[in-house]
Amino acid sequence: MDRIEKELNLLRRISSILLAEPPRISLEVPEQSSVLDKLVFEIASAMEAEAATIFLRDDAPKRESEPLSFLIRATYGLNSSCVGKTRIKPHEGLAGTAIAERRIVSVPDGQSDSRYEYKQETGEERYHGFLAAPIMRGNEVLGILVLHFAENRSASGDEIRIIAALAEQLGFALENARLYTELQERMSARIQLYEMMRALSDTMNLKNVFKEIVLRVRKIIPSKAAIIRIFNVETNKLHVETISTEEENSIYSLEPQDLGQGVAGQAARHVKAVLVNEIENDPRVADYRGLHNILAVPLIYNNRVVGTIELIGREASESGRTIPFTEQDIKLLTVLAQIAAESYSKAELYSEMESIALTFKRKNQELMILNKISREIHGSTSADEILATILTGVTAGYGLGYNRAMILLLDGEMRSLNGAMGIGPGVEEVARVWSEAPERLRTLDEYLISADVATILKSPFNQIARKIKIPITGEPSLISRVLAERKSFNIKNTSLLLGSDKLFAQEWKSSAFALVPLCSKDLVIGILAADNIFNQRPIQDEELILLQTIANQCGLALEGARMVDELNLAMKRLEVVTGKLIESEKLATIGEMAAGIAHDIRNPLTAIGGFTKRMARRLPVDDEGRRYAGIIESEVERLEKLCADILQLASKRDMSKTVVNAVEIAKNWKIRNETRLRRKKVSFKIEIDNLQISCDQILFDQAVSNILENAFDAVDTGGDIRFGGYSDEKRVYLKISDNGCGMTTDQIEKIFEAFYTTKTEGTGLGLAIARKAISAHNGEIGIESKPGQGTVFTIALPK
Repeated sequence: MDRIEKELNLLRRISSILLAEPPRISLEVPEQSSVLDKLVFEIASAMEAEAATIFLRDDAPKRESEPLSFLIRATYGLNSSCVGKTRIKPHEGLAGTAIAERRIVSVPDGQSDSRYEYKQETGEERYHGFLAAPIMRGNEVLGILVLHFAENRSASGDEIRIIAALAEQLGFALENARLYTELQERMSARIQLYEMMRALSDTMNLKNVFKEIVLRVRKIIPSKAAIIRIFNVETNKLHVETISTEEENSIYSLEPQDLGQGVAGQAARHVKAVLVNEIENDPRVADYRGLHNILAVPLIYNNRVVGTIELIGREASESGRTIPFTEQDIKLLTVLAQIAAESYSKAELYSEMESIALTFKRKNQELMILNKISREIHGSTSADEILATILTGVTAGYGLGYNRAMILLLDGEMRSLNGAMGIGPGVEEVARVWSEAPERLRTLDEYLISADVATILKSPFNQIARKIKIPITGEPSLISRVLAERKSFNIKNTSLLLGSDKLFAQEWKSSAFALVPLCSKDLVIGILAADNIFNQRPIQDEELILLQTIANQCGLALEGARMVDELNLAMKRLEVVTGKLIESEKLATIGEMAAGIAHDIRNPLTAIGGFTKRMARRLPVDDEGRRYAGIIESEVERLEKLCADILQLASKRDMSKTVVNAVEIAKNWKIRNETRLRRKKVSFKIEIDNLQISCDQILFDQAVSNILENAFDAVDTGGDIRFGGYSDEKRVYLKISDNGCGMTTDQIEKIFEAFYTTKTEGTGLGLAIARKAISAHNGEIGIESKPGQGTVFTIALPK
């Protein structure tokens, strides 16, 4: 438990660092991040590594021929001078292998590995042990977390699991940072648009309007320069009206341009945006050598092109580095061009600004909800607590605000979808809940804190949810598509549903609802369903994006809780195994006692069986007592078989070896079981004519018969059993194979243990007796098996 607590504490500390301030991690900014510095220090300390390093993908613009690379953004233990300088590519070295193959790479001695590539500036020659995990967002590699150890050492399963969890957290943090940066840029754009509107409202001078526009445009879409060109009808050319740049000596083309000439002329001629992200390879921009990219859009007034606006050299807002123009930039610049051409349309522009503000507010609220729910479920190891928190966030008025929500999880065999938990008021509770909740609970935090698992489990709607069971069949349905395609659906009219979809809607009396998949890593583990049955508010399609994000959080949290449960179970198993080892000598003594007891009870069992048969014969055929006597007789036979097996397993019989043809043993078993084979339509093929073995015939016959019995029980009707063998200079080999159900690795490890059986009937001693008999001949018995692919037993005896 100390180890689990240590792991959880590490994950909590990492989360607290990531949530302590607004996200500042970005793929675009190469400078060292204080947040990343804290992370690598914490990770190295907790993982007892001498060095921890984070590489992030370098998203700076590059030529198409240049390969993708990853740059060191923070390190603890390597030379600090390599931050922002040292980079790796996919397939380059051990870290590049982890990136290319999208998997964790662990090497005891990295320097001796054939894939190792030395980076002199890092100082990594001081270390040997190597462990790296890619930082992912879906199937996209965002970076890699690398640990170095001074000693030669292999990473343990726990360390690999922890670094996987840390890399997953970093991936989520990078996604949060991207969303945060996007919202910041939108907010900045909104502010600049607002300031521009105020400035434009104070002037009607066209030149002043254009000067204000180019200044504001460069702030809204950071660029090295902005140029407005106006179309001159007399010259039939585009003339520069105004320019905004920080360059002292302008290197931009300011000469008049014909329609169709250059980027601006192309935009005016074709009445659409023209984007060049690689100037050096485009003949239209010969006058702009030394720059990276250019974007031009037409200025349209009354359906007529009156000019163009150009942005040159797109820059990242934080670092000032040149980056590519995006589709969002094109859209935004098109709007600004419209403002420039139709500056009098202030009311329409204000409406657009309000729309941007509302979008920002909604995105900000969504991030707040995600943050609060994630914070509440973080570190929880109770599945019920996680489900309660998620469903409370989905249904709370200050959360997503759905009237009802439920989560259904797939069973272990993926055969049915079962209701796990539901939150929602009953019809009689609606008015009371909606009137009381705003008075008691004023924030989402209060809703989440007040969520009581015991109360939720007792609620009527949860009882309805828990009773829902949807079989997973081959019939087409929306539910099966959610599971198979990992796709969300907004079902607006349940009256059109069929099959299992219709039954599900009827189970919880919903007329319209949303379905989103519950994902854990690459697996779908269930479904989240929500509706607005009481206020009848229509669910919008765009709402499903946030609902899906919350469902993903739920899936990851449930996976974490499952891993903790597995760790606890593994510890309990370890305790059991330790106890078994301590008690092994006692068990041997008990085994001898069991054999003695079995010997003593055989005679009473024989007597009971005999009297039961006589009693049954004297009772009328339709007498109830006759059926009970039959049950007693069957159980007596089973106990007699158990006693015989125990006595045989515990016996120490003197062997009398003779030369025996193993084929005859197989033929005799076939004759004895001919009726059973025919009834079950099982084919038993003897593939050899003669195989001489020196053995105790009775013991070896018992061993072979028990293995053949096991094969017979394993095959289905119409199955196939094969008996064959061969010999070499030292040994004789016997093979018994079947095409039955096969076994798992866990079953193979236990199959020869006394009393272990996967059948509803039987003593579980047959194969234990077989192994004992073969061991008595100084032989060995091996097994090869896979679930659904049958089993092969191989017996090897000395000549």
